[in-house]
Amino acid sequence: MIAEMKKVTIAAPNTVREQLLQFLQEETVMHVDQYNQTEQGTYASDSVHLLAQLQFAISFIEQIEKRLNIVRKKKLKDMFVGKPTANLAELDAAAQKIDIPLLIARVEEIHNAITQHEANLAELAIAIAQAEPWIGLGIHNSQSANMRTPLIHRLLSITAPDDAIITRHLESIPTGAWQEAYRSVQKNSVTIFGELVAHRQDEAHVDAFEQALNAERITLPSHADGSMKSYHARLVRESKQTQKALAQIVQQASELLPMRMDILFAYDGLLHKVEREKLEEHITSQPFITVISGWIPSVWLGLFSTKLQHAFPEAALESADVAQEDRAPVMFQNNKLIRPFEAVTDLYGKPAYHELDPSGPLAIFFLISFGLALTDAGYGVIMMIGTFIAERFFKLKRDMQKLVRVLFYAGAATVVLGGLTGGWFSIDLITLPDGAIKQFLLGIKLIDPLKQPILLLGIIFAFGIVQLVYAWIVRGMYHWKRGEKTIAILDDFSWAVMVGAIILWIASSNVSALQPYIMPAKYFMYAVALFMIATQGRSAKNIFVKIGNGTLSLYGLIAFVSDMLSYSRLLALGLATGIIGLVVNLIAGMVSSSIPVVGIVLAGVVLLVGHVFNLGINALGGYIHSGRLQFVEFFPKFLEGGGLPFRPFGRVGKYVDNPKDYVKAL
Repeated sequence: MIAEMKKVTIAAPNTVREQLLQFLQEETVMHVDQYNQTEQGTYASDSVHLLAQLQFAISFIEQIEKRLNIVRKKKLKDMFVGKPTANLAELDAAAQKIDIPLLIARVEEIHNAITQHEANLAELAIAIAQAEPWIGLGIHNSQSANMRTPLIHRLLSITAPDDAIITRHLESIPTGAWQEAYRSVQKNSVTIFGELVAHRQDEAHVDAFEQALNAERITLPSHADGSMKSYHARLVRESKQTQKALAQIVQQASELLPMRMDILFAYDGLLHKVEREKLEEHITSQPFITVISGWIPSVWLGLFSTKLQHAFPEAALESADVAQEDRAPVMFQNNKLIRPFEAVTDLYGKPAYHELDPSGPLAIFFLISFGLALTDAGYGVIMMIGTFIAERFFKLKRDMQKLVRVLFYAGAATVVLGGLTGGWFSIDLITLPDGAIKQFLLGIKLIDPLKQPILLLGIIFAFGIVQLVYAWIVRGMYHWKRGEKTIAILDDFSWAVMVGAIILWIASSNVSALQPYIMPAKYFMYAVALFMIATQGRSAKNIFVKIGNGTLSLYGLIAFVSDMLSYSRLLALGLATGIIGLVVNLIAGMVSSSIPVVGIVLAGVVLLVGHVFNLGINALGGYIHSGRLQFVEFFPKFLEGGGLPFRPFGRVGKYVDNPKDYVKAL
């Protein structure tokens, strides 16, 4: 059901405004009017500036951890927990321990030093790469300066398919001599670094040589007198010294790592302060009084009022019922059995405040749809065991708790429907050894989907008809409770009766035991159709328009059949599960029989991987398509949607979670 909301107004002196906002944030029970905590927008304040600085420090610490190959391990029970938990008091205490300006100054100092050393290393790496090909030539700086001499000295880089092409073009230079210094071999070519020497009178031939081979002229970097070999060695020494200095700086930066948790806490503490500052822009502030308006579920109002008066005796609280023109936020309030299915409804969206909660009506139909889509009791058992372990031994947020419980129920439904269809890891039950287990499994098997697909399809269509008719009944009951009895009878229950009349006529025409009732069923169907024609167009003033609209309304039966046909997807999904499992078993059997000794082990691997894949992909498909049947075929018949979700002002942490997020929801 949808929780009853109360419109609440809180008034308190401005002197306690900050404490009041912090109290509301910690309690997380009040949906504040005109305020969306998750909305992104531009907002500037000193706190926002400090947040940016702390984010810089956090990013820097993460980089240092990556450099030092530090991997933070989680406890097994915290596998699904991405963040630590703390209350606001703990976050504020952590923020008090940190001198943020001093921390940022230290981080910037180390960051700048690391950046400078990395830039120096990059420059040295380039210089080393440039000098390395020429080490073997013994070239000196005076030679590389290309001084005016009778000889031409050119250092070239030539990429060619092979050496022969260089030799052939070198013959065009009468006084040319080529000395190779270094080569780099690629897949289809080779890059050769070398020195070309020729008399200056052959300069034109040298230029033609370069152009023909598309040679790149190399200019060595300027350095002190000495060979390229000594220059290269000096660069290597400088690079090693710089790397050593960089390692020392990184080691200094590692001294910040013990502060990581305090910095994360301080960041989220400041983040929540920014949230309170943003809220201040949406509340009414008088010269001496702060007024906050919003919504609180009536079930929480009594306890909240007591806590508020205890914490702020000078504050006043007024509450009022929801008016017709109000757009109250929507929160579900269900028992433990239905509460998990709120996770499915939330995928569709919230209903309007004055509508009904569809979580209850969808529950049984969602489970049956999922079971028909998976149809393997063995997989259902695994789902139940896995979700039980997850819920019992792992730390889960409330929304995750709901999803896990839904999957547990879905596993139970799969066990039942899988047992009725004989699905146990796609094993042919006839091949099992004789015994009580075989007799039991064969005894509860009623349908073989692979041998009787048409029968199963008929059952699925019948299931779809029941759910679609139930949707009209749900809508009729909703209108009836609201006092709209005419609408309930003429627009809701009448359609359910119409479909029932058609089914009764078809059954009496095809079932020998019902044939005596074929004429009464036929006339009853005609009577209901005439009733629909007479009433569905009642909003029109012209009698002919009324009849025309009423006649056209019968087209809704076509839409009904279309919706019913959508349920055939459950048969396809169920058959896919069984066939894939059958193929996995077949491959495992072939591996076991064809490979000696290790064949059994490999077959076990095939079975494990294959069935895990089959379970994962078809459980996902079953969840998606079962949800789709609710969202597309079921909900639109009685639900308009568009409700405003209940979002109480609270904490939206980035690095630290609220402990209340992990309170047992079921």
